Amino acid sequence: MRFRKPKPKKIFAIDIGTNSIHGIIADIDENKNIRIFLTDKKSIRLGANINNGLINSSTINETIYVLNKFKKNALYYSPVIYKAVATSAVREAINRDEFINSVHIKTGINIDIIDGNKEGYLIYKGVSRGLNLENKNIMVIDIGGGSTELIFGNSEQLSVNSIKIGAIRTSLDFFPNFETHSSSIEKCEEHILEKIRSLNLKNFVQKVDKVIGTSGTIQAIARITLLNNNQEFLTPINNTTININDLNNSFEMILSKDSPSKRAKINGLEMPRAELISAGALILKNILKELSINELFISSYSLREGIVFDNFESN
Repeated sequence: MRFRKPKPKKIFAIDIGTNSIHGIIADIDENKNIRIFLTDKKSIRLGANINNGLINSSTINETIYVLNKFKKNALYYSPVIYKAVATSAVREAINRDEFINSVHIKTGINIDIIDGNKEGYLIYKGVSRGLNLENKNIMVIDIGGGSTELIFGNSEQLSVNSIKIGAIRTSLDFFPNFETHSSSIEKCEEHILEKIRSLNLKNFVQKVDKVIGTSGTIQAIARITLLNNNQEFLTPINNTTININDLNNSFEMILSKDSPSKRAKINGLEMPRAELISAGALILKNILKELSINELFISSYSLREGIVFDNFESN
């Protein structure tokens, strides 16, 4: 008697970040390529009080509501295995145990709080496997809400650098009400450069074949840049290369607008991203400048795809 090989279950990979909750339902096909069946996203600003170290009760309840809605949307693709991870905002929260326990009790989903190294590893795996770059030396830039990950290496050797300069954290530190002025921009840039220079990364960059940008912030800047140059693009943006001159024009445009309402009028940018984009632009601008990077390759693959690849390859 012949037995059919059991069909692998789909993974619902959930990234509980500082700015938003993202989820994908996916599996890996026979050619080891990822197949994405569903994408879900909800911005909830989990890290709105990141400097105080507390996740307030209303945000916990909103997270529970979002995750239960994700579960409802997933019924069509059942059975799925839930793999949820939490990053900067949760790992720094004083009441993170309360958050994790409340979510588990009311959704049945277990959340794994990962450190910066594991976060960087999963981001690298998502980018490199998703774009077939495992045999290349790459640098990945991922700008989150609470931290920025700079990842160097290949499938055999990896260096992960997690820096506490995310779009929400930096906005809260330097831009009250998300409004910018020349003096606050200058102070913010000094802070960002100090963080970057402390890592001594220039030797790593010299060995890199390709520099890849991922995350909502970088994709938003890429959209602005492409639209500003009257270029068409697919959503999500993927396999797109942008040069430093075009990126610098976008940075200048973003930083010339001193309020979210003005930034929201930029073609390709909407609220609430308009609130955080100035800090995100300053982080990316100064990373590229300090490390003399002249070209940025855009990837829509990141942490969530990394969770899927990691789960299938470890079983």
